[in-house]
Amino acid sequence: MTRVSVLEITDVQLEDYGDYDCAATNRLGSDSHTVELVLPSVPDPPLDLRVLNASSETVSLGWTPGFDGGFSQTFRVRYAPVRQPAPEQHVHVPHGTYEATVRRLRGGTRYRFSVSAHNRLGESRSSLHQVSSTGTERPASARDPTRTPAGSLLGSALLLLNCLLVVCYIRRRRSRQDSEFSSGALDASSEAGSCVTADLLPWSGPGLASLNVSVVLAPDLTVVLRWCEPLIA
Repeated sequence: MTRVSVLEITDVQLEDYGDYDCAATNRLGSDSHTVELVLPSVPDPPLDLRVLNASSETVSLGWTPGFDGGFSQTFRVRYAPVRQPAPEQHVHVPHGTYEATVRRLRGGTRYRFSVSAHNRLGESRSSLHQVSSTGTERPASARDPTRTPAGSLLGSALLLLNCLLVVCYIRRRRSRQDSEFSSGALDASSEAGSCVTADLLPWSGPGLASLNVSVVLAPDLTVVLRWCEPLIA
């Protein structure tokens, strides 16, 4: 048979806080237990702040929460570069979450991190600082501009411009040839199969080389354009 005893304290006053001893005794012996009724307070500082992961632009942190002071607590992660003059920034972390990822950091930079806890009575002291460096590798899109839509559009526009220049050149050449035909100075058979190769405006950006366009005049003065468009890696 088990009996349950309950001590209920209502309208708690300042003098009610402290230690309460509960003792039980029977013919076989006795036992006791002490319970402390703690005055509500600001939270204790979080413990064991650690770096979980780091990349070129982000650092992920984790920590162990301290005593919440008797109320629900949230957290605030503060960070700033170690050796650069910059204001300290912070990230809010909701109740029940003990990890956070700090984003939009500068690559190859050492940062100082700390975390504090908050409840309705105020803010705890900050945890011990943790220092971490971001990596130097940039995202693939930043390393290779030709993979972006802007790079592809620029290459297409350059190809179109070069083709227009070649067409203008061929028209002027054909106009001169027509004039020579009218004066009897042009031998069409000598020009048949002749080939003119022009290196067009070069594009020195990543992934593009200069475009080569071949112009062939057939016996009937038909103009044939051949070009090779480089692949964009």
